[in-house]
Amino acid sequence: MIRLKRWLIKIIVITLLAVYGICVIRVNSKYPQTKVEIVGLNQCIEYQGANVLITDGYVMNETDINRYFSWEKEHYGGCIGIVADVLIENNSFTEKKIDLTALIFESGGWKNAIHYMAFTKLNEDNEKMSFNPILQPGENIQLKLPTFVAPIHMRESQWDSFLERDIYLTFSLYPEKLMAELF
Repeated sequence: MIRLKRWLIKIIVITLLAVYGICVIRVNSKYPQTKVEIVGLNQCIEYQGANVLITDGYVMNETDINRYFSWEKEHYGGCIGIVADVLIENNSFTEKKIDLTALIFESGGWKNAIHYMAFTKLNEDNEKMSFNPILQPGENIQLKLPTFVAPIHMRESQWDSFLERDIYLTFSLYPEKLMAELF
C-alpha cells in the first residue's frame, strides 16, 4: 500500500513537471525575448510616429537640485537630478499626439519616470509644454525631461557609484526595448 502511494505521488509529480515544462516552452516560443536597441546622443529615434532626438543628458548642479527637487532632497536625505534635453519633430503629414508619460529613466535595476513638478518648472517658458504635446505636420518642440535619484532607491554601496553607471531614457519595452544612452 505504501509503495503504491509513493509510485502514485511520483507519477503525479512527474506529470505536473512535464505539463509545466510544456507550458514554459509554449510561452517562450509564442513570446520571444525582447530585442534591445540602444542609440547614443544626437541619434534620431522614431517614437509614436514622431522623430525624437536626445540632444543632451546631464546631472543637475546643486543650485538646480535645490530649486527643482528641494522636497525630495529634504525628505530622502539628498538626491541627484538628471535631465534629458529632447527635440521632438513631427515629420509626417498628419497631426501627432506624443505621450511622454511612458518614458522611463533607467540604469541597471533603478528606474524612474519623469518628475512632473520639475518638468513644469523647467519648461515653463515653453507655451507648448505638455506631457502629451500635439504637433502639427512639420512642427517641433524642445523639452527638458527631468527625474531624480534618491538614496532610498538603492543600497548605500550603489548610491556612492551611481553616476559611474550608464543611464538611459527608455522609449519602449516590448517587443523591442528602445533606449537612448544619456551618459
